[in-house]
Amino acid sequence: MQRLTEDEWKVLMQALPGRVGARARQGGNARRFIEAVLWVAQTGAYWSDLPREFGSWHGIYVRFIRWAQDGNWEGVLACLAPQDPRALDLHALVQRYLHRNNTKHLSRVMRAS
Repeated sequence: MQRLTEDEWKVLMQALPGRVGARARQGGNARRFIEAVLWVAQTGAYWSDLPREFGSWHGIYVRFIRWAQDGNWEGVLACLAPQDPRALDLHALVQRYLHRNNTKHLSRVMRAS
């Protein structure tokens, strides 16, 4: 898996949504979160197979869905080169979730928390 370089991260930071109205308690580590999502996109693994170094797979999954619903991934994708394999994989992952319209599942997950 290809991680973000320091230069890529500096550019990406400008595209990230602000903390105003953030739903997460602490907001978490944004770089670790984005790299966790890229790991899932690049490997095709289940969310529950995320290495522990990225944090709680469930929290990352829920945050991924929120970002997809809010359109935040478009800003991230705009910062990556269009033919970058990570961008292609991330775009495919986001579209797959939006196409499936997982909002019903997300609602059940949120109520169970």
